[in-house]
Amino acid sequence: MNHTPLFIVTGLSGAGKTITSKVLRRIATNFYVFDMDILVEKHDYQKASCQWLTIARYNTISQKPTVLLGAVPNPYNLEICKDY
Repeated sequence: MNHTPLFIVTGLSGAGKTITSKVLRRIATNFYVFDMDILVEKHDYQKASCQWLTIARYNTISQKPTVLLGAVPNPYNLEICKDY
């Protein structure tokens, strides 16, 4: 399996993650950049966190680093995700 960097950027609501993701998408063309807000359904942040890791795993195929940005309402338990 290829190893590419995974960056997880978290912060409280209103900290500027969405704006940061838009700027990163524009200037960091060699990275995949995702905002967790598009993945969260019914405030299920645990499910969204697991989806994050699945996205990052598939991105390794193209050997591009991934940046995931998301809020931190509760700690995520990434260890229970199948793609951890």
